[in-house]
Amino acid sequence: MTCRVALWVRVSTDDQDVSFQRAQLEAEAQRRGWQVVEVYAVVGSAYAGDHTRELDRALGDAIRRRFEVLLIWSLDRLTRQGIREALNRLESFHAANVEIVSLREPWLSVPGELKPLLTAVLAWAARFESSRKSERIKAALERRRAAGLPVGRQPGAVDKRKRRIAGYYRRWDRSK
Repeated sequence: MTCRVALWVRVSTDDQDVSFQRAQLEAEAQRRGWQVVEVYAVVGSAYAGDHTRELDRALGDAIRRRFEVLLIWSLDRLTRQGIREALNRLESFHAANVEIVSLREPWLSVPGELKPLLTAVLAWAARFESSRKSERIKAALERRRAAGLPVGRQPGAVDKRKRRIAGYYRRWDRSK
């Protein structure tokens, strides 16, 4: 019987493309003789939780036994919301009898007590990296302000591509 696998690909911004991750994961599935039955593709911040709706859908499909393996590029593509969230997500898929296999972190498939420790360290590093990036961006904006340089969209600027409006609604909703 062929193992049914779902692919999880995520990028953070519209400027990025999931095709590279997807091609690598499809090649790995083919190499292992797995049948790809679903691809969950997300464009959005894992730190901000933009991926949770699709992740919940993947977990629902796992519970319904649509696949046995969730093949991911790396743990930080799955979540950047910290140690507890990463461990909870991994445990949820484990409880649904779905193994999570990471292309970049083969230790994620190792059984035993080492797995939660390594997962915790990597989840902490992913969240730390994300928050540090945010700090660097804020510092750069503050330097521009202090230097009297313009910050943000300039008057008369025109979009070169169509924008998604979902993020605007989400931020507006949160501000209430």
